[in-house]
Amino acid sequence: MAVLTQLCGEHYGSHDGHWFLEAGFGPCDPTGTKPPPFASLNEAVAWIRTAHYG
Repeated sequence: MAVLTQLCGEHYGSHDGHWFLEAGFGPCDPTGTKPPPFASLNEAVAWIRTAHYG
């Protein structure tokens, strides 16, 4: 499971609208460093699928 949040420009400037992994559990636990913000929700879902299905 992964908890994603959408970033707003007010606080994150150039990452406005990007998606950030707030928390990852099980196969989506990034163990160490979190991935950088994802440019789109599709990109985040692709990362989750890669993490889950390896």
